[in-house]
Amino acid sequence: MATGDDRPGWISVRRRPDGRSVLVVAGGRLERLNRPQLAAALHAAITGGAADVEVDIGRATVIDPAIVRALLDARELAAVRGCRFRVRDPTGLPARVLERTGTRVALCGR
Repeated sequence: MATGDDRPGWISVRRRPDGRSVLVVAGGRLERLNRPQLAAALHAAITGGAADVEVDIGRATVIDPAIVRALLDARELAAVRGCRFRVRDPTGLPARVLERTGTRVALCGR
């Protein structure tokens, strides 16, 4: 059984009871191979009528630059569609990746 840093990446989508907000939770090792699944989940949430999309990466242990690109692309799509978009709870290595790539403020706010 995979535990800790060796757990494969996973993505879960939860529509909130208000019906207008979507929470995408992504955890484990978010590597390049997880990009299509994450991008599809974010695209569906944004184009599916959500007014607010949050991405919780607090359970991620690793975040590949391809994942950062998917988050930036989703942020851009959300802006065009008038949807609020925010990444929340970056910790550990994922937080450092966002800091070092200069994308933390753009994705998470101040």
